[in-house]
Amino acid sequence: MGKKVFAKLKNLERLYLDHNNLTKMPTPLPRSLRELHLAYNQISKVPSNALEGLENLTALYLSHNQIHEIGSNLKGLKSLILADLSYNQLRRVPDGLPIALEQLYLEYNHIQTIPDDFFKVSPKLLYVRLSHNSLTNEGVSPNAFNASNLLELDLSYNRLQKIPRVSTSLENLYLQGNKINEFTISSFCTVVDIMNFSRLQVLRLDGNELRRNNLPSDAPLCLRWASVIEI
Repeated sequence: MGKKVFAKLKNLERLYLDHNNLTKMPTPLPRSLRELHLAYNQISKVPSNALEGLENLTALYLSHNQIHEIGSNLKGLKSLILADLSYNQLRRVPDGLPIALEQLYLEYNHIQTIPDDFFKVSPKLLYVRLSHNSLTNEGVSPNAFNASNLLELDLSYNRLQKIPRVSTSLENLYLQGNKINEFTISSFCTVVDIMNFSRLQVLRLDGNELRRNNLPSDAPLCLRWASVIEI
């Protein structure tokens, strides 16, 4: 692909380059771009200037590539709402997230750690998928997922042994296929009484090392809104 092939298209809003054999990011890209589709390619690196100036970009699709690191490339994308980096070779989460981000897909990577304040910098973040990674309780900060804005969190098929602490406003939590051996009610409710409870509606814990009789006696009070609990 020739250099600057898209730069002259000053009004381009959507660029679809899925299912090609691209090994590099096309650069430079027009500032008018709102959607960038680069899934199912062979891109292994995202240069530091690859997404520079794309302040109108709302959706970025980079799934099914061979990307090892995204660095701080997402941080400057002020309008970004959706980032799909699933099915890559990432060993760490991005260095910072955009403030407008609502959906973050990082499943099927090799991520091992989550910093403590990683999600809190994006107050609009609602949906996070981190399934099929290499997360352990040692690599995840205690309050990493305790972000009040999150509605859905998928941590299935990792290496977690304990249920991480989550916000009481979380509605859907997927933890199936881990190594969890204890049901800790404090992961959902720091205080359990008539006024303090979790808004969780779906909780998946099947495929772990738990049994139904591991459910604490105060679980019905804390998880009173739950319609599905699978153990």
